[in-house]
Amino acid sequence: MKRFYYIFKHEVLAFVRFPLMIILLLLCPIVVIGFIPQTLGHSIKFNCAIVDMDHSSASMEIGQKNLSSEHCLPPVWCKSVEEAMHLMEYNSVLMIVSIPEGYERGIALGNPEKITLLADGSRVIEADIAVPKMMSLLSDNDASGGIINLHRLFNSEEHSEQYYLVSLISMSLLIIAMFLIGLNIAGEKKHNTLSQIIVTGVDMRLYLGTKVLFYSLVVILELFLCLAMGYIVYDMTIASGIGQLVMVTYILTFPLLFLGVFIASVARNDIQAIYLMIFLMIFLVMLSSIIAPLANMSGISYYFCRMNPVNWLTESLRIVITYGYPLRTILLELIAGILLSVIFFFSSIRLLKRIN
Repeated sequence: MKRFYYIFKHEVLAFVRFPLMIILLLLCPIVVIGFIPQTLGHSIKFNCAIVDMDHSSASMEIGQKNLSSEHCLPPVWCKSVEEAMHLMEYNSVLMIVSIPEGYERGIALGNPEKITLLADGSRVIEADIAVPKMMSLLSDNDASGGIINLHRLFNSEEHSEQYYLVSLISMSLLIIAMFLIGLNIAGEKKHNTLSQIIVTGVDMRLYLGTKVLFYSLVVILELFLCLAMGYIVYDMTIASGIGQLVMVTYILTFPLLFLGVFIASVARNDIQAIYLMIFLMIFLVMLSSIIAPLANMSGISYYFCRMNPVNWLTESLRIVITYGYPLRTILLELIAGILLSVIFFFSSIRLLKRIN
């Protein structure tokens, strides 16, 4: 019994002496039970743009129906379809409702002009939920069900593979970027290789910068392997140029690389680093648009998603691979990725120097 007591006491002391494990113990229920359900169970409120070419009381009634619907955010009124498409480029709207000229006159004659509904078909989850609700809302104006022309943009065949492929590519890049460099540095700390490098007077900025540069090239290699597999199995194509895709991936995986470095810096050994990286990976994946769309999130989880580098990477890959939009639409994400990389870079250098 005494041996049992001392062994048990040893385990308690070993656990208490690792504060990161205690923090992980406390954070796990907060994240898994507190935040993640908010990304999955909240009802979607979709946003749309209305292009009113009729300027009649009947067309204004459509706007009022959207405004009063529990499923719709306040609509954006646009002068042309081109203006509304510009909003869709920036993911500001999910659908465009185009009311043709002569719509009210056609209702009076019993033969109304058809409303055109343009939906962003690449946002599969949101479109599958929002389009039937919008069609039901618009059809209330008339007993006939054939008053709407529906077009799914960027995904005319209503296939969901490419939507999920982009998300899975983002997840693959996250795993490679964070785990490889993090485990590499944790292994060097374990075998005192890093301490010996610091003693020799090697500039840590040069050492860490070179290491990150190498693993960034590994991430780009992983990107090409994912693209090749997607093309072979699913005929996946890239709407923009390959150069844009490489540049976006290169910039937005730097925060993930430095995040792996940061975790390896604060962890005392490789086992701790693995635990922390798995926990953080689950947190980043669930609070991004990989699993659930941004519109599905509520409360503080929405703002965490907006600040999540994995969400920046996923949305940017979707814009380049699926939409083919110009890079100005993701300029803020690129700038945020660079700033976050700089913060993690200098924080990691300070932490790594303290291990000696």
